[in-house]
Amino acid sequence: MNVDKQVAHWLNSAKEDWEVACQLLETGKIRHGLFFVHLTIEKALKAIYTKRLAQVPPKIHRLEKLALMCGLSLDIEQIRILGDVNAFNIVGRYADEDAASVSGPFAIELHEQAGIIYQWLIKQL
Repeated sequence: MNVDKQVAHWLNSAKEDWEVACQLLETGKIRHGLFFVHLTIEKALKAIYTKRLAQVPPKIHRLEKLALMCGLSLDIEQIRILGDVNAFNIVGRYADEDAASVSGPFAIELHEQAGIIYQWLIKQL
């Protein structure tokens, strides 16, 4: 496996997903936008995993678990944000009544917090 090539793949895909997340949230597609926020963070973590372990990352989606597998030290706030974002992995796939009740202000705040995490993850490479 070409580690650098795989890391670039994960990072490019994460960047593209972040752009899609922003577009979706700007147009009020909250559930879909936050699902793409989740994809962004997941792919950034998989880039770190690939870089640090020189292995193909596991096909899991739980952000907190991926972060720990990467050897990242997270503070309580980062863990909380990853947990909040992680919920949209499920909501994006299996929307229910609760998904429709996610407010715009909550989505904007979570998007901003996830953006900070995303930038922090990139610096971990």
